[in-house]
Amino acid sequence: MSVNSGSHKLIVQARLQLADTEIRMVALDMLGRRAMDLRWGVDGFDSNTADWLPDLVQPESVLADLVLIYWPLDKLQALLRGAQISTAPDARLIHRDIGPDIRIDYDFTPGVSYVGSVTLRDPMRHLTVEIQSAEATNE
Repeated sequence: MSVNSGSHKLIVQARLQLADTEIRMVALDMLGRRAMDLRWGVDGFDSNTADWLPDLVQPESVLADLVLIYWPLDKLQALLRGAQISTAPDARLIHRDIGPDIRIDYDFTPGVSYVGSVTLRDPMRHLTVEIQSAEATNE
């Protein structure tokens, strides 16, 4: 996963677990240092971040971006007050009244597969998040 905002760039290797009721993520930097843990479930949100992590990366924002990217559309629309979602087989657009659209492009079909690449662009935050995912193995 890479996060770009202006002149700042962070690349991490993340282990992401998605379920109907929970998101978990553990992220390591390229040296293997633990950068962030987050968990969001029915009982709330917990996170830990390394003190060296730049301000550009806030756990709440990372979680929000993961929800925009991966959450099922019917559940996502209920979370987005004052925004509308339009979709194509390979994209989501989040229309906001307060600024330009957030665009998410997939090279897989969300809900069917999560293996491949996805790019989220949020012009209002000058943010690009790129995720290259692979299916976890038990090896």
